[in-house]
Amino acid sequence: MKRILYIFILILTQISCINEIEWEGAETSSNSLVVEGLLTDVEQEHIVKLSRTLPVVGSKNPEMVSGAGISITDGTTIFELTEKEPGVYATDDTIKGEVGKRYTLHIQVDGADYYASDSMVAAPVIQPIEYAISEFNDDFYMFTLRGNFGSAEPYNYRMVYEIPEDASAYYPSGWQAPDWYTRRISENNFTVLDTTYFIHDAVEPAALLIYGEHNHNGILKGSTFTEYFYSMSDTYYHFVRAMMSETEWRGVGVVGSIPADVPGNISNGAYGFFAVSSVKTIETIVE
Repeated sequence: MKRILYIFILILTQISCINEIEWEGAETSSNSLVVEGLLTDVEQEHIVKLSRTLPVVGSKNPEMVSGAGISITDGTTIFELTEKEPGVYATDDTIKGEVGKRYTLHIQVDGADYYASDSMVAAPVIQPIEYAISEFNDDFYMFTLRGNFGSAEPYNYRMVYEIPEDASAYYPSGWQAPDWYTRRISENNFTVLDTTYFIHDAVEPAALLIYGEHNHNGILKGSTFTEYFYSMSDTYYHFVRAMMSETEWRGVGVVGSIPADVPGNISNGAYGFFAVSSVKTIETIVE
């Protein structure tokens, strides 16, 4: 009884020691520029987004920044961007980067200049994902989604798995389509999986950039796997890692992270990153 009373008194003592501390500046913002930009070696529009930082406390959407002058150069050629909508700027759709070149982003807005540079490294040479007959039913197939470490260079990986519009064309006459397939077709929902994650050459702390090997079963003939491999410079990978540490996952104990600004590559006190990336695409059809 004395022990229980002691614990109760101790709890009351701890509660009485909790004081509310006012967080000065939590509802104000530095109004700093935030940049999000990507240039690839695919001939298409390439986008740069500009916004302003938000207060720590608050749920409003970020203020997009209009009226900026933006260009990208490789030291010889200059690509000008035009504003498509507030805060969203694009090259024309004939632009693409080249592996081995270094690109510099230049932003002029509100009387200030901002610069960022990144080098385009080659996307990794990867074998197509392999599939095999399902261990549960010979009418179906299975595949194992890639693990996320083991590459000599970091890269961003995206997998899109889609079912065919008419799976019966790949099967003998009289084949009965499963209910889930019939339902998806009636809803025009052909995409079963669309996921992206980051590959690296070391084991990261649990839950940080982790997307381990994962089995997918019940794959129909005629299904399509489209894999995208985006190269990443070392600086861009470490930016993404730092951003994930501060937003998606913080870890615990010795692998935890201390809240801090995420180091980007934009000059003049701005936040964010301008990245360049080479892209490889592999399409596999289950036959």
